[in-house]
Amino acid sequence: MLNKFLSFLFVIFFSLGAKAFNFSYEYTLGYGFAEDNFENTAHLLPLGARMYAGYNFFGWFTLGNSFELRLTAQISEANEEKENFQGVYYSYLAPFLSFKFLGFGILYEHKVQGDHVFLNENEQGDRITMVKPEGFRVEFSYKFESGSTYGFFYETLDFQEQKGGYHGDAEIFGGKDLAQVGVSFKRDFGELATSSAGGG
Repeated sequence: MLNKFLSFLFVIFFSLGAKAFNFSYEYTLGYGFAEDNFENTAHLLPLGARMYAGYNFFGWFTLGNSFELRLTAQISEANEEKENFQGVYYSYLAPFLSFKFLGFGILYEHKVQGDHVFLNENEQGDRITMVKPEGFRVEFSYKFESGSTYGFFYETLDFQEQKGGYHGDAEIFGGKDLAQVGVSFKRDFGELATSSAGGG
């Protein structure tokens, strides 16, 4: 339902006043936490690289999609009774909308796709991948005169299925949530000018 709503917004705003197609890149450093199957809380250190591509409307509103590659280290103990979440996360489908005013910005991102690949193998020698996350990301930021944007964010990913392992592809009962808070550094690296449908 949310995906259809975002598509509807995109069509409406594009027809009214698309100004430019923007690109930007972002680096993030977070502090994350997750609860394993033994109800222990794992403490994580995620480091991400992201790219945003979107249409800017009226100079203050943007609709688009983000791409991300993230490395996650675990800073808490991992053993036979404490799960190890260190791994690689990648996503190529995460629609977002953002608003800017006087240098301040707020961004909301809806999680549609994403894979978290565990770096460690399980007892059977298999490498597990968690897929089909549900969740969101909210980021607050400020753009300085230098052109650099600094921000802080909160994100939650609730994975619904896993691939690999003894049970093969299977649903994760109750989901498995990875959450993080962190800081970000962003730079715009280009835009392609467009004209609105009603303009010349």
